[in-house]
Amino acid sequence: MYSCNQSAVDKTKNNNQFQHNFYNINNSSENDSLKAIEYTYLLEKLQNTSTKSDKALDSIYDYLFNQWAANPVRFTNIPSLLTKAANNNALSSHSRLSASLYRSLAFYMEYKIPQLDSILLKLATQENEMDEANKILYYRNLGLQLNIRNQSQEATAIFQKAIDLVQKNPQYNSCELGNIYCNYASVYLKLNDNNKALELLQKAYKLLSLNNCNSNDLQSTIINIGVSYINLHKLDSGIIYYKKQLPLITNNSARNYTMSFVAYLNIGGAFIEQKKYDSARLYLGKAALISDKIKDENLTVLLNTFSAVADAPIKDVSKQVEKIKEYVTLFYKNNDLYDVQNAYEALNKIASIKQQDKEALYYLEKLDSIKEIVTSAENKKMVSELEVKYQTAQKDFKLKTQETEIAQKHNWITVLLLLMLLTALATLLLIFQYKLKSRKKEVLLHQQFTSQLIDETEFERSRIARDLHDGINHELMLLKEMVNPNVNSVHKIESIIKEIRYISHNLQPEMLDIIGLQKSLEMLCEQMMDTNHLFISWEISYTAQLNKKVELQLFRIVQESIKNTLKHAEANAVKVSLFKVDNQLQLEIKDNGKGFDVAKILASGKSFGLNSIIARCNSIEGIVNISSIPLKETLIKIILPI
Repeated sequence: MYSCNQSAVDKTKNNNQFQHNFYNINNSSENDSLKAIEYTYLLEKLQNTSTKSDKALDSIYDYLFNQWAANPVRFTNIPSLLTKAANNNALSSHSRLSASLYRSLAFYMEYKIPQLDSILLKLATQENEMDEANKILYYRNLGLQLNIRNQSQEATAIFQKAIDLVQKNPQYNSCELGNIYCNYASVYLKLNDNNKALELLQKAYKLLSLNNCNSNDLQSTIINIGVSYINLHKLDSGIIYYKKQLPLITNNSARNYTMSFVAYLNIGGAFIEQKKYDSARLYLGKAALISDKIKDENLTVLLNTFSAVADAPIKDVSKQVEKIKEYVTLFYKNNDLYDVQNAYEALNKIASIKQQDKEALYYLEKLDSIKEIVTSAENKKMVSELEVKYQTAQKDFKLKTQETEIAQKHNWITVLLLLMLLTALATLLLIFQYKLKSRKKEVLLHQQFTSQLIDETEFERSRIARDLHDGINHELMLLKEMVNPNVNSVHKIESIIKEIRYISHNLQPEMLDIIGLQKSLEMLCEQMMDTNHLFISWEISYTAQLNKKVELQLFRIVQESIKNTLKHAEANAVKVSLFKVDNQLQLEIKDNGKGFDVAKILASGKSFGLNSIIARCNSIEGIVNISSIPLKETLIKIILPI
């Protein structure tokens, strides 16, 4: 009994001593290197003792890992310390897992892929046992591994898991999220989707720079932003970011030699793209001066490749070309298609500089074939599908925000147009009932008369529009010239002229014949959204060659549907879709309004707007289906044979 109690006392004493030492080191004013040495000593003493201070150990692992990443030559013992901690049964399972995860990240940075694969395979069996902190680190490492292996879809899913876990915590670690965004962007850089990569990198840059995060991570982000700009042919912006990285390189550690090397290399590459070969040779020369301090063979290969292109205008580079061809064989062997792409691009540039047109064309064809594999449409599609959850959440948030801001707005021009249309429809119904002679001819007479009346209505609209534009508008222009320009009346006249033009355009869409149905519908949606508090989205893919009468009626149906939504639905969002399915054209207008009983409204005799849509659809031999869910949505679907 005495020995057991004494053991418990010793453990408590050891734990308190560890906490005390950690607190003193963490709050000391010593420089980073001295702190790292003291943390190393503190970690070594834990090999034969135990502690329950998981948070303190996590902090030590992170600190030591970053010091090793900045200067691996000086702190060569840190990876082995992490390995010992991962196997120290005196520590909690959380601390052992955390040490293993940092060790796997070190394997990644050392480019020891077999060791990385082995440790991640072992950790995969413990995923369910991990807490959120270790899961985030595990997903980050796994995403990096999958990206190395060009498994873009799987890497995308894993990085999104990591982002979701971090953002679930309202007090999440901004530096950690910035790192994940930077790692995630590397997936899109490999896919040549530089706009998406830049979007993620700008998020990473904002988080890392504003929160005083680790300098190494910030440098990596800045470099990748430069790469994205260069790939987008925004060369000046790329060079600005490459040069922005240089002041962050503060000492002559192995890590910072590498960062300097990468910066010079990228600036040289950017000048090559600008065909400023003298400037390119200057910066590549700076990289060559420190190349003996770089342990990464891939970077050395990249220097040799860039140097061959920069030297091509002034000397024979045939030996360097043969070397690049050897690189291509090696890259293919390692399944590194991204570097194969870079090599063929360099060979194409050299052949073009040397005016070797046949070789330049050959390498260009090779380059295009590799790009097609790396950035295949199917690959990008699958990656995009994995982002649906994130993108959908953003759209929902936007809609909810708009719900609080949008207030119903009534415009007398819209009311006037609705009254005109209702009058026309009322006339249609009266004339139809008057001419009805027998039930046998009812459908035929209705269709014939509807088609004729719609044509006449469109003709009348066109005449009114011309009268407004050529008559009243002209007179107002003359009146404006007669009025003293200092008088406020001029502004009122200009406002009236603008409103008359708006009415004229709505009465007769003259641009339909010029720009076509698709552009006209897009302009209609934009105009209705700008003049009303209603969010309108659209997906329009129209390639069919229908006659102008049919196109006009489709335009009117969309116009009428949106106006009905504004007047009755109390909706705040509408979606317009037009697409081809087999040999049919399908038009859909959907809103998120209060809905209604379709059969009841149609039977009431007061549904002029809906009857107008049905009549226009019948006049072009289409099929219309109107469905509505009360308090939720309304969908109008038109199917038209092509």
